[in-house]
Amino acid sequence: MCAGGPEGGRRVDRVLSTSGARHIAAALVIAATVLAVFGPALGYGFSYYDDNYQVLNNPLIRDLSPRGLARMFTRRSLTSYYPVRVLSLAFDYAVWGARPAGYHLTSVLLHALNAVLVYGLCVRLCVGFGARTGGRQAPRMRFVALFGALLFAVHPVVVEPVVWVGGREELLMVLFVLCALLAHARRAAPADGRDNTNAAGGGPATLRVAVWPSIFCVLACLSNVVGAVTPLLVVAHNAAAALARRTRPLGAGLFRGTAVMWAVAVVTIVVKLSDSAATADYEIVDTLRMTAGQRVLTVFSAYWLNVTTVLWPRTLVAMYPKTVAESVLEPGVWLGGGAVLCTAWCLWGALRRPVVAFGLLWFLCALAPAAQVLPHHILRADRFLYLPLVGVACAVCGLLRPAVRSRAAGALCVAVLLVLGLRSVRQRRFWHDSMTLFAHELSVNPENLASHYNLANLLAKEGRLKEAVQHYAEAARLRPDFGTAEKKLGAALTELGQIDAALVHFSRALALSRPDPDLHSNVGAALASRGRLREALPHYSRALALAPRHKSAHCNLGVALAALGKEADAKKHYSKALEVDPQYADAHNNLAIVLAAEGERHEAIRHYSAALAAKPGYADAHFNLGVVLLEAGNTAEAAAHFSEAVRYKKPFPQAEHALALLRGRKSEVGSRKSEVRDAEGEP
Repeated sequence: MCAGGPEGGRRVDRVLSTSGARHIAAALVIAATVLAVFGPALGYGFSYYDDNYQVLNNPLIRDLSPRGLARMFTRRSLTSYYPVRVLSLAFDYAVWGARPAGYHLTSVLLHALNAVLVYGLCVRLCVGFGARTGGRQAPRMRFVALFGALLFAVHPVVVEPVVWVGGREELLMVLFVLCALLAHARRAAPADGRDNTNAAGGGPATLRVAVWPSIFCVLACLSNVVGAVTPLLVVAHNAAAALARRTRPLGAGLFRGTAVMWAVAVVTIVVKLSDSAATADYEIVDTLRMTAGQRVLTVFSAYWLNVTTVLWPRTLVAMYPKTVAESVLEPGVWLGGGAVLCTAWCLWGALRRPVVAFGLLWFLCALAPAAQVLPHHILRADRFLYLPLVGVACAVCGLLRPAVRSRAAGALCVAVLLVLGLRSVRQRRFWHDSMTLFAHELSVNPENLASHYNLANLLAKEGRLKEAVQHYAEAARLRPDFGTAEKKLGAALTELGQIDAALVHFSRALALSRPDPDLHSNVGAALASRGRLREALPHYSRALALAPRHKSAHCNLGVALAALGKEADAKKHYSKALEVDPQYADAHNNLAIVLAAEGERHEAIRHYSAALAAKPGYADAHFNLGVVLLEAGNTAEAAAHFSEAVRYKKPFPQAEHALALLRGRKSEVGSRKSEVRDAEGEP
């Protein structure tokens, strides 16, 4: 009996219904395997590889009101219009806030659900495309489908989209693509157009077939642009069904129920291509501006790299080198061309095995966008293989179906899954935290610009400035026009007291960067620390012209004005900084210094106390408050603050001297105060 028609559909439903308990058991095995491999990721933190932009600093996910939902579906997040991804993160934020465990839990559960759906797809293909399912064949069929689903579940290339919160778009897109395919396979009639659904003219039955797949296609496209391949996958399914019935896979029946999906796909691609949002500053090459020749050669090269990654997944990283193919003579281009020919030969040979043919077609259709057929500023990423891997799982099921009778084949399948699972566990550990991730990236590729820059940001945040300077300098070396790296390198050198070197890098940043208030504020602070106050003032003014509420620029300008004897103007800028941030410790401290000099002792004490409340380890504020308290005759409290100043800042000669005088019962304390600390620009 031929498969793929109404009888084939009834046979699928009959097998699924009579083996319900066994299929549930298989689903539980898949879910348990996913939790075993990826469950430890629930203890991982957010990665500063876009997680900070998509979650921690993304205002779109903080509002689930009707107005917030409208914003999600009318605005881009980062450089893409993926509202379903944003909505998913918004639900996580509503439940978990900024706790990363909840986001990881959602991703792991989504992957487990996708793996179960892959199992369902493999079962339906093996049954509906002509596999024998009665008697002894049914357990073997379930084993083949289970192997395909577990192959998808534990393959190392899935680590990135599962463990990285930023990869949520791939999980959602694949979920809805699988739902669309399963809905189509469940409802579609024969693909040769000879049934009563009137495929060519489009009748009520055709509409019924198309509704749910079209809805899922829309959701897939709103999750990720690659969802636009859904109608291609449906056509591939129809073609494979025709092959299973030994009919020619041509005619209007191939496109049954796909009209709406094609329209959605076209709109999705147009929106993506018209997206003019700028990519990150550290992009090495602008792949969106490749010539036609470069793009063709890069398609072949990328295909080779992607195929080898699927077949031999080792040395995986989050950021691969962005290398554009320039010549036909490059080895990657030749190997890619050979891989394309080999795939075509395999596809031709699989015409008698419709499950294998469908898997190969799925792989090619799903990989095409990631292989630069659809322009993208990222040339290669593991997450781009998440959808193509479904096709690999289906093709493997088709290949294993005749051989699974052998116990040796079953043992080999188990061994393959074990090896892949162990590789995934190893790869997963690199995502434990951002520092580990970027260090791993650099161990694989020391010339990775983005990893140098991101690692430097993390080191600077932790106060490890000397190490941060090395990585900022390397990022600036790798890309001489990288103004942001020059700016942050200058800021780190300023913190280390290397002002002259910092000014050199600030000068480069000014020449390379767009107008930046942080940069101008930092340049002004560096110049002021060298006593070049008149040169610093224009930079502060420029920073405030660009960002009138820039608190650091207000504070730094106040410092310069106070040093020039313009205390009244300085107080105004300190007050404006505190209007922006009432917990701004530097502004409280500097304003208190001016107030103390004017005899406003009580107000000065209040602002020193506010500075210490916002920043308990602020040594200069402790010392300055101690001086004011000593002048007021409160020796005991003054001594306590001098002790705190010495504890938090070593060496601190003024505080040590004042404390020594008090302990020696001296009656005078030098009136010297610590230098006013210039505020740094915001990172």
